[in-house]
Amino acid sequence: MLYNFYYHNYDWPDSDNINLTDSIFNIENSKQLGDLKTQFEVDKKEAELKVKTEAQQAINAEERKRQIFITYSIGFVLLIVIIFSALLYKRFRLTNKQKLIIEEKNREVEEKNKNIMDSIYYARRIQSSLLPTEKYIRRIVNKKDKKV
Repeated sequence: MLYNFYYHNYDWPDSDNINLTDSIFNIENSKQLGDLKTQFEVDKKEAELKVKTEAQQAINAEERKRQIFITYSIGFVLLIVIIFSALLYKRFRLTNKQKLIIEEKNREVEEKNKNIMDSIYYARRIQSSLLPTEKYIRRIVNKKDKKV
């Protein structure tokens, strides 16, 4: 009864009007849904791109750190090599100086040894010329023994 009362007393919209309103509502909802879907896809792509960018930046930062470490390591090794080379060069120069000094001293010793030997040979020749020979001394000794 109440149903009949409302059904007859009120002006109900016709079905075409309802269908048109529903169509407009569906079109707007579809458009909004499409916009939301597109916005969601764009946001999703931006988020993926942001994650990839951050990952790439982290990789680049790590690579930079590694390159800096390698650069400093190579510099440190080169510095050690240069210092070691300088010390070896200094030691080499010192060794050469010592070698030259020793060679000079050896020449001096050889020269003095030659002078000494020459002096000894000269003294022997003088002694030989001044002293009678051994043969002569024996003859004289033998003559004296015969006399005695």
